[in-house]
Amino acid sequence: MTIPITEQQLLAQTALPYFGKGNDDRAFFQRLAQVDPERFVDDAMRQGMAGLLYRRLLCAKARHGIPDVQMTRLRRIYLATAAGNVSRILDLTEILTGTNKAEIPVVILKGMRLMESVYTDPGLRPMEDMDLWVMPDQFHRLTEALEDLGYQNNPLYPKTFKKGKTVIDIRTHLLDADRIQARGELMGIGHDAVFQASIPIPINGFMARGLTDTDQVLFLCIHALKHDMSRMIWLADILGVVGPWGEAQWQDLNKRAAMWGQEKALAYLLYLIQRLFRVKLPLEVAMGKSEVAFGALEGFALRQRIRKKALPPWSPLVLFSTKKGLRSRLQYVLETLFPRPEILRQVFHQYPEHQTPALYLLRAVQLLSMPFARRH
Repeated sequence: MTIPITEQQLLAQTALPYFGKGNDDRAFFQRLAQVDPERFVDDAMRQGMAGLLYRRLLCAKARHGIPDVQMTRLRRIYLATAAGNVSRILDLTEILTGTNKAEIPVVILKGMRLMESVYTDPGLRPMEDMDLWVMPDQFHRLTEALEDLGYQNNPLYPKTFKKGKTVIDIRTHLLDADRIQARGELMGIGHDAVFQASIPIPINGFMARGLTDTDQVLFLCIHALKHDMSRMIWLADILGVVGPWGEAQWQDLNKRAAMWGQEKALAYLLYLIQRLFRVKLPLEVAMGKSEVAFGALEGFALRQRIRKKALPPWSPLVLFSTKKGLRSRLQYVLETLFPRPEILRQVFHQYPEHQTPALYLLRAVQLLSMPFARRH
């Protein structure tokens, strides 16, 4: 008997052959023929999976019910993604020329790091900007290097620099605790210790640094949770890192998750990856236990992600864990919902004349509208 599959699971399975996980083409394309192609491609684009879907169709050497117009859309998305990423890699090479010469340690995060370690084809993973992490005492040296290359700072976002289509986001804390201070409570380990544990990685002949694989997985878990797990590509990223692992690496992840205080965050992401991608992961090794049990609210929130493509608005209070308990979680949620006025001015930059009370009122209206917007 064929087990029913949701469109979310079908979208997730577009990535499996690329990660060496195999997938029955016949069964996959039979199910693909049953969905609305325009809606499916729209969803793939929104969730960052259009490049992987295009590659899956291309490698199968058959369109299997995907109309020409949708194949053309996917091809254009793939080519635009590849061109943008190649351009960013060249720009990063130019930046590293300066940082290497000035001996500024820079850690490459998120998309660009994954381009080096997971996605060998630049058209597969969309990337809107580049995230660079430096220690606070190196921030001004890095900004001077960027300005020398012609990058201009956005006055509204003091740590964002742009030249042409390339946008650089600089972090001086791994979780942006300088922006939302309560994020610093999420980690049971100092972010400087994570920086010191980073490893050298070559980018076009120049050296940068990257998180270790275990730290990268934990960072990607927190990032996905912070953004409601609303894009499938973030789950695919994690699968791409852990897919080839052996037992020793899973055990290392288990130990590192305990140091970070993020055992639950890891469990949530691995649970979703198993169910959406329909792959088997060694959770008993990764979590150090034979099974992972969630509370009623945790389970409900995760099932909502599978059905509705995003977590419910209240989920941060339940899903985010810190080593300092409920009080820290409440502080995190409150500051995330209602951040400092200077952060709200970035959110509502179209209203520069508004006073602080008006900004908080706008924020309250925005939050109240979120559940409705997600349903539509």
